[in-house]
Amino acid sequence: MTDPGTWTRRHTLLLALTALAAAAWRLHVALGAPWYVDEGYVAECARSLALHPLARVHVGALWEDGLFPLTTSCLAPLTAAPFALLPWPALVGVRLWAVGLDLLALGLVVLLARPRRDPGLALLAAAAYGLLPFAAEFGGRGFYHHFSVACLLATLVLGSGLLEPGGRRARPAWASLCAGAAVAGCYWLWWLPLSWCLILAWRRPRHWIGCAALTALPPLLALAPGILPDPAGA
Repeated sequence: MTDPGTWTRRHTLLLALTALAAAAWRLHVALGAPWYVDEGYVAECARSLALHPLARVHVGALWEDGLFPLTTSCLAPLTAAPFALLPWPALVGVRLWAVGLDLLALGLVVLLARPRRDPGLALLAAAAYGLLPFAAEFGGRGFYHHFSVACLLATLVLGSGLLEPGGRRARPAWASLCAGAAVAGCYWLWWLPLSWCLILAWRRPRHWIGCAALTALPPLLALAPGILPDPAGA
């Protein structure tokens, strides 16, 4: 008899169907839904950074001082830049970039559930993230938050093992990089690297300084394109 906690081919098939339905819904939104101003901002930043990687990020008269783009989402448009240069409008490119990140996030949600040895919970989590109307409608649009959501979930997948006895499943160095990348994509996720560093100080004090430095690295790299061309002006 199969252990109730065993992942079987049936579970794999159900997960694949869920992911396929989630992707189809998001692509339908990506290719046909009305545009939001914020999506234009992400597309313009992505295209500008693709053409001029060290240029100061700036979007017309929406944010005249350039501070909002500089501090919130340089890293997200950088990862979207290749999609903005492909042979379709940049706005379509960033939407497809967002769909890919959202499907990656769905997979990370499943990975978070699987250590509980409950395939039903993993499938329920996948269905909730993939098929709830709000999630699907949001997931098909090119907002910069998608990058940070994936990084946040990756931090949990790689770092939550620290809270278990022994913490053998934890990958603190990679979790640190992901926590820093999350806040580099969305400044309002400042609580994530702060919480992560507190957990590190508690569970892995010997590695605290090195992992804290890795956490700070992505935000510094994200700020570089806006600061390096004109440090005094920035």
